[in-house]
Amino acid sequence: EGSHGFVPSLHTKNDLRRWGRSDKISQLMNAFMLAPVAVNKVDSGLPGTIPRIVALDIQYFQVSKGKKRLVSAEISFKNLCTTLKPREFGGNSDLLDLMDAQSIPTCDVDINGVLKSYDYDLVVHYYPLDWFHLLNRFEFGTLVYIYLFTLIGLISMGLAATLWGVNRLITKLRYPPIFHGITLAKLISIPSCFGCFLATIPCLCCIWAILALFGHLQINSSLASFLDNVHGSWLDTSTLDQVRMNKYKTGRLATALITMGIYFSILSAYLIIPDGEEKEHLIIEDDNSPIDLAQEDGNKESPISSVWYPKRWKRSHLMCYALFLGCFLLCIWEFSYSSVFASNIYSFIILLRMFQMVCEIYFRQVMKEHLIVAALIVPVKITETIVTMGASDFFTFTFIYFIKFSAVIIQTVYLDPSLKTVLTFFPRWKMLYQRKFTKRQRLTRFEKQQEELKWKKINEDIELKLEGVEPLLDSFVFYSIEIVGNTLAPIMSIFLIIFKQTKILESYEIQPNELGYYTIFSVYMIPWSSFIGVFTLNANELVHGWRIYDYLAYQRYRFRSRKHRWILGSEAFDESISETMQTLDLLCFSSQYYFILSLFALGVTSILFAVTIFLRFNYNVLGDPMMPIIVVIVFIVCDLVRFLMHKISDIEFQFFGWNGLWVSKTLEGVVDDDIAAKLAIGEGRQADLEEERLELQAMNNDSFRHRFLNRN
Repeated sequence: EGSHGFVPSLHTKNDLRRWGRSDKISQLMNAFMLAPVAVNKVDSGLPGTIPRIVALDIQYFQVSKGKKRLVSAEISFKNLCTTLKPREFGGNSDLLDLMDAQSIPTCDVDINGVLKSYDYDLVVHYYPLDWFHLLNRFEFGTLVYIYLFTLIGLISMGLAATLWGVNRLITKLRYPPIFHGITLAKLISIPSCFGCFLATIPCLCCIWAILALFGHLQINSSLASFLDNVHGSWLDTSTLDQVRMNKYKTGRLATALITMGIYFSILSAYLIIPDGEEKEHLIIEDDNSPIDLAQEDGNKESPISSVWYPKRWKRSHLMCYALFLGCFLLCIWEFSYSSVFASNIYSFIILLRMFQMVCEIYFRQVMKEHLIVAALIVPVKITETIVTMGASDFFTFTFIYFIKFSAVIIQTVYLDPSLKTVLTFFPRWKMLYQRKFTKRQRLTRFEKQQEELKWKKINEDIELKLEGVEPLLDSFVFYSIEIVGNTLAPIMSIFLIIFKQTKILESYEIQPNELGYYTIFSVYMIPWSSFIGVFTLNANELVHGWRIYDYLAYQRYRFRSRKHRWILGSEAFDESISETMQTLDLLCFSSQYYFILSLFALGVTSILFAVTIFLRFNYNVLGDPMMPIIVVIVFIVCDLVRFLMHKISDIEFQFFGWNGLWVSKTLEGVVDDDIAAKLAIGEGRQADLEEERLELQAMNNDSFRHRFLNRN
C-alpha cells in the first residue's frame, strides 16, 4: 500500500505504462498520495560515472497485521565506475587520475572502447520504523497528537506555575497579591480572541471575493475569462499558451492580494491614528534640545502653517516603516528556506527574538507612540510563527516551541522590564558621564539654568516612568503582542492552504498532513497559552509589585462604560500617563485594541504573501497592462466588504440582548461584582470604598500632580 492510501493497482495499465510522463504524477504529487524518495547524500553518484548497484531502502509503518504503509524511501548509488574511455583508447589522463584517487575504476569496454553494458543490480531493503520515528514523522492519527499536544500544554503550564511558585516564596512584598486564576484568564483571553476573530472576517471575505473574481474557484467569472485572453506583459506579443496563461493568472491573483493588503494597512493606519482636530502648536522637548524659558511660561507658540498636519505625517511614517519592515521580513522568509537556516534553526529562532526586541526599541525612538510600535511588531511575531514551520520533524517543532515558550516567559518577567529600566535611566547616566568625563568650559548664567532645567526634567521623567502605571503598561503591551501572534497562527496556516502559489510549503518540504497538525497545534494551544499567561502575569505581580489584575479589571470597566462606540474617537486621554502611552491606555486592551493590531498585521502579511508569489513566478506586476484595472476592482471589493461589515455590526438581536457590535452600554448592569464593590459609595465602609475607588480610577495621582505643577 502506498503512503496514506495510494495503491498502484488502482490505476490502469496505460497509466502505469506512462507513469511519470503524464498528468497522473502531477495529480498525485502535493496531495500526500506518494511516499517521498530521497537520494543518499553520501552515495549520490558523481558526474561521469554510473552505478553497478542501486540500493533502495524502503521504510514502512506496520499499521496492523498484514497491512503496511510506506513512509519514505532512500536510494543509493554504489559500486561506481567511470564512463571515461580508458587511457589505451585515448581517455583523459587527468580526469582518470581523479577517478583513481577516489577508487572509481573504468567501466568494462569492448575491443572498440565502447561500454559493454549499462546494467545495474537493484537491491531492495525494507524495514519497519519504530514508534519514535513514526511519531516524529507525523504518521499516527490525529487523536495521538492531540494527546501529545495536551501533554505539551500541561508541561508548559507546569513550568509557568513553578515560576510563580518560586517567586511567591522569595517575594519581598509585604502584602503579596493573591493569585488570580479564571477571572484573569477571562480578562486576557476573551478580548483578544474576539478582536482577532473580528479582524479575520473581512479579510477572509475579501480573499473569497478575489478568488471568485479571478477564476480560482469553481465559479464562472466573466472577469476571469476576459483576463485569460489578455497578455500579462507589454512585451509579450506572441500567442498565449496554457503555461503563460496560468502564470499571468497567478500573478494577477498576487496583484489583487497585495492591493487588498495595502487597503487593510491604510484602513488600520486610520484606525490607529484617527482623524481629529489638529493642534495649532506643538512643543517637542528632546533630551538634547535646549529648553526655552519663554516656552515654559507659555509665551511662545509655533506659527500656524498650511502644511501642519501631524496626524497625516504620523500615518505616512507608519506606512513607510511598515514597508521597510516588510522588505526585511521578506528577506528573512527567503533565508528561512535555505539549508543554512534548517541546520541552525534553534540559533536563528533566538536571533529572531532578539531582532524583535531591537525593532521595538528602535520604533519607540522614531515613532514616539507605543500603539504604533505594537502594530509594527506583530508582523515580526507572525514571521517567527511561519519560519517555525521550517522544522524538519515533530521533535524539532516541539523543541522550538519550548524555546519560544521559555523566551517569552523570561522576556516578560525579567528581561524586558530590566531592559526598559536601563533605557529609562540612560539619559541620567549619559548626562552624568558628560559632566564627569568631558571638558567643561565656564558656563554663563543662562546656560547653567538650561542645564539645571534639563537635569530636573530628566529626573522627573524617570520618576514618572518608574512610579506610575507606565511600567505595567509597557510590560503588558509586549505580552499582548504575543497573544495576537498566537491567535493569528491558525489564520497563517489557512493562508498557506489557500495560497499554494507561494510555494512556501514546498520550500519547507511540508507535507499536507504536517500542515494540518501544525494548524491543530496552533488552535489547540490558544487556551493553553491563556492559562500560561495567568501564571506569568501573576509572577510579574510578585516580581515587580504591579497590580495587573486590578488594572485590567478597571480597564474592562472603562471600556464597557465608555461614551463613544469607537473608543479612540473620544480622545479623552489620561493626562497622568506619558503621552507615548495615552492612546494605548485609552484602548483599555479591549477587543478594539486587538482588532486594530490583527487587521494591520493581516494587511502586512498579505503583502508579503503577494510579493512571495511574484518572486516564485518571476512576475512583473508593473508590466501588466491590467494592473490598474485590478487595483481599482479590488479597492471597490474591499470598500463593499467594509460597507457590508458596517451594516452587519449595526444589526440588533433584542432576544439575546445584542444591541450591535461595540455599542456602549449604560453603567447599570455592566460593572462586575468586584468592580461594583470598589466603585460603590455610601454602602458600608464609605471612606475605605471611596479611597479604593479613587485609587482604581486614578492609579497615578502623584504623577498627575507632578506634571500639573510642572506645566502650570
